Amino acid sequence: MDGYSTTVDPVPTRALGSGYLLEQEIGGGATGRVWRGVRRRDGAQVAIKLLRSEFARDTENVVRFLRQRTVLPNVEHPNLVRVHDLVAEGDMLAVVMDLVQGRDLRQIIRESPLTREQSIIVLAQVASALDAVHAAGVVHRDVKPENVLVVWRGEAHPHAMLTDFGLAKVLDSPAFTSASVLHGTPAYIAPEVVTGRGAGPEADVYGLSVMAYELLVGVRPVQADNPAALLLAHLEAEIVRPQGMPDELWKLIRSGLAKDPAMRPTAARFAARIMGAPSSPAEHEMSNVVSMPTRTPTRSPDRTPDRTPVRTPVRTQTPDSSTMDAIRPAPFAPEPVAKRRKRWPLWVAGSLCLVLGVGGGLWLGNPDKSPGDTQPSSSAGPPLHTYYLAITRATSPKAGQIVLVFQDAKDLPGFDNYLVFRDGVPIQQLNAVDNTTFTYETGDTKTEHCFAVAALLETDNPPLGPKTEPTCLSANGKPASSRE
Repeated sequence: MDGYSTTVDPVPTRALGSGYLLEQEIGGGATGRVWRGVRRRDGAQVAIKLLRSEFARDTENVVRFLRQRTVLPNVEHPNLVRVHDLVAEGDMLAVVMDLVQGRDLRQIIRESPLTREQSIIVLAQVASALDAVHAAGVVHRDVKPENVLVVWRGEAHPHAMLTDFGLAKVLDSPAFTSASVLHGTPAYIAPEVVTGRGAGPEADVYGLSVMAYELLVGVRPVQADNPAALLLAHLEAEIVRPQGMPDELWKLIRSGLAKDPAMRPTAARFAARIMGAPSSPAEHEMSNVVSMPTRTPTRSPDRTPDRTPVRTPVRTQTPDSSTMDAIRPAPFAPEPVAKRRKRWPLWVAGSLCLVLGVGGGLWLGNPDKSPGDTQPSSSAGPPLHTYYLAITRATSPKAGQIVLVFQDAKDLPGFDNYLVFRDGVPIQQLNAVDNTTFTYETGDTKTEHCFAVAALLETDNPPLGPKTEPTCLSANGKPASSRE
């Protein structure tokens, strides 16, 4: 389960850095555990997702994670679970979010299936939230019912909130890709990701379209008996048009499930079109409960494939977990017709065999079988270098507080920001501010910790860094030590 609305027995409160207290574990999923917590500065209740410890073992991964601090807290939308902070503390990475009192969509559709009109509302809301995420330059990478929380406003209309979009960079990290090769859940993963191409906004729309078919039909559009066969099916299976599904709704979902990402609609277009697609006389009543995008999309319009797909029968049940099986009786019935298998070029088949052979370990319950030195996808641009700086002064003005003064690096080539390390682990990213002082609040007043500060440089020709040693001290409030 990836939602975080369930409750469990309380455990003793413990600190997360200097800003948060962990109170009670309330859920979790493949990437980590979720806690109910408290923000110390104002006592606000928050949800805190502690990621799996292997994510924090690689410095580059932690850097990429912390760099989202300047982006994610500014992404606001009524249908997003807002991210407030990203924290690195020791061997932990954490995402601090709104605490939502709701249930995830997987729970809801199992226990009390949504009506067709309610399903369309939820899908439009999630699409609108994805548009806000994409506008900020972020790709979710794991759109599925477990990552949609639903609360009810009134008795009839659901209010959906997309969560876990703060993990986008983590899912693209060496720690994750070395364990599973592909990021995402097999039932919702886009064909281009299966073949090793990067995940763009179009991959999120594909996952959304799988979820749309699942909600409206009762089964997923692509199914198989095991994860390896499921990945192959995303590449070659044609999608069945359910009997009774209106033309406009079918065209939208079919285009969202196109094998070619360029043929899929944008998230904004999906939201607008699904609300306009006829499904029943009640659809005109739903427009006031969906938070539609307020900006004009700048991306190219979607193109619907002009070929009619060959329809194949869809299995009504699969033998595995919640990410593999059907969810409820279908309001639309798939049309059973003959199956056609597509012959893929040898290079695609070969690469897919490698992906399936290596990636199946995690999805079959064995994350320890890693492929070794699998390289994650990376964006174009100069590489990121860590340039360690001299700490000129380290003090503990009072118990529980440490102040570091360090060398100015803003004139170095490709300077991006500063990164503070404690005992060799990155704990804080500092934007390019006017001063070069870092204040660290901690509840540990006895243990000596060693601090270092580095400048992150995006350049092909990094300068040779000075020989620096970490500065070690405890936050005991005793007189300052100086390295001047």
